[in-house]
Amino acid sequence: MLESRTVEISSTSKAFIPLSAREYKYEYQQLPNANLPSSIREDLDMFFNMLTDGKELPLEEHTFLVKSYQGSFSRLFGPVLKVGSNEIEGLKDDQLYIQWGPNFIPLQFTPGKVTTQEGCELDVEFGMYNFSGRGEDPAFLVSIDQGDTQVTLPITVRFSDWKNPLDSKVLNSLFKKTPNKLVEILQKINAKPKAEGSSYERIETELEFDFKELEVDRPYEVIGYYPCKTSYGISYRIFLNNFPENEQVSCGWAHSSIRPLLSTRPVISRDEPATLTLRSKDILDNGRVRIRSNLILSHLDENPESLNLDF
Repeated sequence: MLESRTVEISSTSKAFIPLSAREYKYEYQQLPNANLPSSIREDLDMFFNMLTDGKELPLEEHTFLVKSYQGSFSRLFGPVLKVGSNEIEGLKDDQLYIQWGPNFIPLQFTPGKVTTQEGCELDVEFGMYNFSGRGEDPAFLVSIDQGDTQVTLPITVRFSDWKNPLDSKVLNSLFKKTPNKLVEILQKINAKPKAEGSSYERIETELEFDFKELEVDRPYEVIGYYPCKTSYGISYRIFLNNFPENEQVSCGWAHSSIRPLLSTRPVISRDEPATLTLRSKDILDNGRVRIRSNLILSHLDENPESLNLDF
C-alpha cells in the first residue's frame, strides 16, 4: 500500500522552530539551502531536480526567505506558483512559473496536465496547506513517488488581489478544464487566510507585571500565553514564572516586539517554557519607554542534522 507524507515547510514546523532562537538584522533575510536540516534539503533537492529537469539544489542559493519583526522571527516564505511578468527579464505575462529562491521555473499547463520545460509530466493538484501557522491557504501540491511513499511538496499560490477568496476546488476545476482561464484567475484573485481556532492554557494569578518593570539582559521564564481582542487588534497576555518573587506567577501584556512570534502559536508551557530577555530599554524625551525584547523557545533540536542558524 502506497503511503504518503508532506514536506513540512510551515513557519511553525518542528524543523524551523530554531529560527525563533536568533536575532535578525533585516526584515527579510535569505536562509541558505546549505543551512537546512539534511532531511528537508534532500526532499527539496528531489523536487528541484524534477522541476528543473536534472539540476541539483544549489547549496549557496536559498529556497526560503525569513521575515522578521523588530529583530525576531515572524514568518517563513518558500516556493511560489505565480504568473510571470514581462518586466522581469526572461519571463512572460501569460506564463506560469514556480519562483524558487532566485530561480523562475516555467511550467506548461494544458487541460488536466502540467509538464516541465523539457516535457516531464508532473503529478499535481490544488489543495490547502497551513503555511503560516495561522490558517490554511490555497496550495499547489506537487507529488513524487519515492519507493512505497508518495512525497508531496506544498507550494504557495500567489494572487494579486487578496479581497476575493477562491476555493481550491475551483482552482482544480479550472486546471482540469480551462488552464488559460486559470492563468487569468491567478492574475486577479487572491484567497484570504482562514482563521484557525486553538486552545490556550490560562494560569490563575492575581499578580500583574509591566514590561517597564523588567530588567535588561535578565532572562525571564514564560510558561504560557493567550490572545486577546483589543481596540487595536489581537494582542497577547503572557505568564512569567518566579516573578516578582520565587514560586509566584504574574501576567502582563506582551510587548509588540514578541507579538509576531506569538501569532505563529508556538508551544509554550510549564513543560516547554520560553525565555524572555529585554535587549534594551530607553527613556525617550517625551517620557515614554522604548523597549526591544526577544523570546526564545525552549524546544531546540541540538542534533547536528538540524537547522544551522549561522546565516
